[in-house]
Amino acid sequence: MRNVVMFLLIVIVVLLVLVGVFATLFLRSLFVLQAKTPIAEVLMSPIQADDKGEYIDIEYTPILHPTGLQAVLDVEAEATVRRLGEAQSLRVYGDTVGVEGPFIKLHDWLLLLPFKNFFKVSLLEGEYRLESNLAAGEGSEFPIDGGYDVSWWDFNANEGKPPNNFFVERFTFASALEPGFRGSGQKRYEIVATFDTLTWQHLADIGG
Repeated sequence: MRNVVMFLLIVIVVLLVLVGVFATLFLRSLFVLQAKTPIAEVLMSPIQADDKGEYIDIEYTPILHPTGLQAVLDVEAEATVRRLGEAQSLRVYGDTVGVEGPFIKLHDWLLLLPFKNFFKVSLLEGEYRLESNLAAGEGSEFPIDGGYDVSWWDFNANEGKPPNNFFVERFTFASALEPGFRGSGQKRYEIVATFDTLTWQHLADIGG
């Protein structure tokens, strides 16, 4: 009888451990899928025009994140204090503003562990998307955070080879576009990295 009780207790403990493990993995997967990492703050003004064409004035401010050892030693500060880099005031010719940069998507099983996708904004650009502006030609381009360098093309050449393919599911240049607006006031956005891309997140309308 005693052996039976011990066996049942062991089974119950094992089941509780398994439930805990699966619950942890489930919650972690939900967190990974829904997590958004802010990369920059953007203040956008209305579309205006001069003799060169339509343009949008924006203020781009990078959000600084700890890296390497600093990230390990400064987790609490990162969670509570937003560190901003130097703001850039840019006149972007175009009726639409886009950001673009390299995005390394890790395999899902790595994201369930304490690993993150790698991403950065390397280019901010203006594009003419309205039919009335298609004859305007190319918009503006501004390198961000050093722009692009040849290492990304080298990485792409070896994307499918060991050991890169063991960790990396996909490497691409992710981009996100946000149309301008007419009227008055300003719009405040965050550029964020999601589970698998970059996107704009509207925060507030200011004035107008």
